[in-house]
Amino acid sequence: MNLTLVFCLCVRRPTFWRIYKAKDVEEFKPDPYLATLMNCLLWFFYGLPIVHPNSTLVLTINGIGLVIEGAYIIMFIIYA
Repeated sequence: MNLTLVFCLCVRRPTFWRIYKAKDVEEFKPDPYLATLMNCLLWFFYGLPIVHPNSTLVLTINGIGLVIEGAYIIMFIIYA
């Protein structure tokens, strides 16, 4: 299940490869990336052992999602 969700997070990779090659965000909007980052952040907090014990799957996939989406947002800000 983790691999499927990581794949879903990496679907935007071609868009960011295009931004990286062009060194410009063109007409892309940051809204979907910020929404996904916030979604991963909220689910990450929910998966913490203090809040909900035995939720390792929720914690790991959303931790990975935070890293991936954070990298996308940083790249977006650099080339904006």
